[in-house]
Amino acid sequence: MRFLRSKVSMSAARKRRPHVYLQSRACRALHTLSSVPVSAPFNILFLGRDEFSVLVLEQLYQQRDVWSEITVATQPDYKTGRNASRVAVSPLKIKCLELGVETHHIPRDKSAFKNWLPPSQFLDMPPSSNNLLVTASFGRMIHDRFLDFFPVSRRLNVHPSLVPLYRGPAPIQHTIADGQEESGVCILEMKEKRYGADGGEVWARKSIPVPPKSDFSGLRNTLGVEGGRLLASVLRDMIAGTATAAPQDDTKATRAPFITQGSASVDFHTWDAGRVERVYRAISQQKPIFTTTPSGKTLQLHSPQSYVHSQQSTDLPKPLKALHAPGIATYDPTTRMLAVRCANDTYLYIPTVKQEGKLTTSSKQWWAGLKPEWISARVIKLGA
Repeated sequence: MRFLRSKVSMSAARKRRPHVYLQSRACRALHTLSSVPVSAPFNILFLGRDEFSVLVLEQLYQQRDVWSEITVATQPDYKTGRNASRVAVSPLKIKCLELGVETHHIPRDKSAFKNWLPPSQFLDMPPSSNNLLVTASFGRMIHDRFLDFFPVSRRLNVHPSLVPLYRGPAPIQHTIADGQEESGVCILEMKEKRYGADGGEVWARKSIPVPPKSDFSGLRNTLGVEGGRLLASVLRDMIAGTATAAPQDDTKATRAPFITQGSASVDFHTWDAGRVERVYRAISQQKPIFTTTPSGKTLQLHSPQSYVHSQQSTDLPKPLKALHAPGIATYDPTTRMLAVRCANDTYLYIPTVKQEGKLTTSSKQWWAGLKPEWISARVIKLGA
């Protein structure tokens, strides 16, 4: 097992390029692509980092008929925790150690990555049609000069959405948060920066129903496995020379931007209870969803549950009747949970909370410790 770093300078690599081979960018419009047959399985450079990448790589690794060699590049280890007492290792690197796959570290600094070169076996110019670039949840934009080391139709991205829907870095999270009933995975052609992220031609797609109450981990695992299988299928078609890729319809494109602190801030005036619950299932593994207390401190909301009317009665439980506006909350002793009114006359139950500066606790214990001046007629106001 080797961990290597490319040492050839970008300027030196550019000098070795036959200028006549490269297409001008003006000629690289989006159009239907096709793949010529190749005489041998692919030599693959796989770029990734997280659990989605691991699942794609696992499926690809099992399909020995489509590759002769796999080389992986991922983020370097870094120190984390109090006093930098722990070392964080890319999940993809851990999987490569298990599989015995050659692994390289990219520069940790994003500006340095712009000048990073692929490993030496991918530096030939003109590029070999058997050399193939694959990215899966890599977390970095691939610069144009890097793409030039791989022929057009040999620059593939495994993207967990049905593009042009949810282009961007967080498609799974936004799919769940928006309550979509269908998702999927696509194999995309990677394009130059001017085309934008995830805007390339589509080599293959597979739609997948989103089960009710799906969370990020569950949907990610399904899409990762299916993405790896779909990738192997595309590579078989490429080897046979039968693969084609179609342009996307940019007029139907939607974005899936990064998850930020703002993404986790609950607005009870515009979010109904169902949305609060979906956002929790979508992003809580990254960011705990939260509101604020009357003092302005954050209050994390764990395992929220939408109130569902009983089939026997449409009358609200007594504690919920006291909630006269969105953001008004009370403790419901019958459920032992915090109850909050949300938008559109919906209600949310929350069993566990964590106030800023304190430990995670049950809603019952948190309510018992509230300052009396916060409570009026057994209710409090949460959020702005």
